[in-house]
Amino acid sequence: MDSQHPAPRQATVRDLVAVVFRQKWVIITVVGVTTLSVFLLNLRTPTTYESTSKVRVERGRKETTLQPNLRVLPWSEEISSELETITSYPVARQAQDLLDTWYRDGKVSRRIRFNRGGTSAQVIGESNVINISYTSQDASVCRPVADAVTEAYTLFRRQSLSIPEATSFFEERITQSQKDLDALEKEKQDYLAKVGTGGAASREDEVGSLLAQAEQKLMGVQGQIAVLKQELDTGTRLVKAGNYDATYFTDLKFENVYTLNALRQQVMKARIDHDNLAATLTPEHPELIAAQQSLDTAESMLKHEVLATVDLIRSKLQQVGTEERELERQVAGYRREVISIPQYAVELDRLNNAIQLKRDELKDLKSKQLLTQVNQATSPDYTVTLLSPASAPSPKKTKDYVRMALAPLMSLVVGLLLAFFLDSLDHSLRSPVDVEEHLGLPVLAALPESRR
Repeated sequence: MDSQHPAPRQATVRDLVAVVFRQKWVIITVVGVTTLSVFLLNLRTPTTYESTSKVRVERGRKETTLQPNLRVLPWSEEISSELETITSYPVARQAQDLLDTWYRDGKVSRRIRFNRGGTSAQVIGESNVINISYTSQDASVCRPVADAVTEAYTLFRRQSLSIPEATSFFEERITQSQKDLDALEKEKQDYLAKVGTGGAASREDEVGSLLAQAEQKLMGVQGQIAVLKQELDTGTRLVKAGNYDATYFTDLKFENVYTLNALRQQVMKARIDHDNLAATLTPEHPELIAAQQSLDTAESMLKHEVLATVDLIRSKLQQVGTEERELERQVAGYRREVISIPQYAVELDRLNNAIQLKRDELKDLKSKQLLTQVNQATSPDYTVTLLSPASAPSPKKTKDYVRMALAPLMSLVVGLLLAFFLDSLDHSLRSPVDVEEHLGLPVLAALPESRR
């Protein structure tokens, strides 16, 4: 017997097919799981939409009219900075403000809160043209948000590269300086109206005359107050005593003196009539009762009118007291002014100097504003040009049918490789050929496989 083993037998197609059939469930499982997973992922993946606008960025501009040098940064540095600027927070915040404004103005139908992460920017080749895109699952917001981001970026570049801050600064300063100048000139006019054009001496004579007149009026008012207080005290005592028909009230000569005289005479007549009837008639007599009623009515009317007279005295006293306080205030003011008259010339010089300084400041600000406007006119107003507005939203991620078709094929290859790998790990003898190959002995007989 030859001790050497026979040469290994070459695998045939039949052997390969046999391996496939032995590991068929492995292949079927790999293909099935992969295909099902890809199918479910495609079903669960939402469709997103994208709108894109296109802008062109200027790569250089003049500094000022005094420095007409063209400033150009390296292309990679400048364009990378622009891409980061488009997706930056300041641009996003300004874009949101624009969307809110458009909603209030009715340009968009609903309020939009866009996601900053949906904004992207990409440069086209080696050019200065940038695509600005916005991606969202809601197709209705893609175009307005893309337009808002584009406009916000344009405004940001215009504000950062031009000089609107300087313009607004000069406008605010000129407006404030003009207001200050107007206030100083009005203060001077009021001062001149107060002291007069004749100077301090003329104003001193005028204030002295006004002070004398005010003091004289004050003395007259104080005397009137003393008289009114006396009248109020006497009238109050008479009222408390019930002496309403005293001649004192008619002697005051107020506006109701005729009414008081008429009521007093009416009371006296009613009292006389009552006394005459009381001397001849009993208290239950109708004429005496009517006379008593007439007397009571007349006395009530007289009492009411007397009380009104006392109130009138009190009201006049309050009115004259107010006039006294006003005159005291005027007198005190005139006296203070007399003391401060020597300072009028100093105050006038101060106002004149302040007005001149403010005029010089206003002239200087206007000159600098003109120079700023010239610089702004000779520099580009903005460095971003809109080439095309946002496009209509288009689906960015649809069902990937190619992947769904390739997945089973790729999984079939993986399944076959896995099947051959697993089969290579199995060293059992499955056929007479395997026995003869590995043992080197001939197979005399074999029992066929049977299934019950």
